[in-house]
Amino acid sequence: MAEREIVAVVWHEHTHSIDVVYGEGHPDTLMGTQRMAGQMAEGFGLDLVPTVPGTILWVRKPPSPPDPS
Repeated sequence: MAEREIVAVVWHEHTHSIDVVYGEGHPDTLMGTQRMAGQMAEGFGLDLVPTVPGTILWVRKPPSPPDPS
């Protein structure tokens, strides 16, 4: 079975849950701390982005377009 591409990690402060979001299919939900979520996101090469209070989101940056020069 092929590995699914991880495109985001979301940490929910209220429930202390972590959603691992894939390019296709349903996310996996784990219990964990903000630190655990951040370490996971860093390991997956994701970047922190602004979001609503109580939630922390890391996403994969889209590839940069080729330089036209």
